[in-house]
Amino acid sequence: MTALNLLGGALFEVGGFNPFAQAHFTLGGDLDVFGITGGLLFEL
Repeated sequence: MTALNLLGGALFEVGGFNPFAQAHFTLGGDLDVFGITGGLLFEL
């Protein structure tokens, strides 16, 4: 079984915190998967 995994993302600077978005793809093999994740990064 052979598959291709792709991962990419973006970080946005807004004031004291940094929202981000990330997407991942898995193509091939027995299953094709797509996912999106987002969140906030901040300093303590």
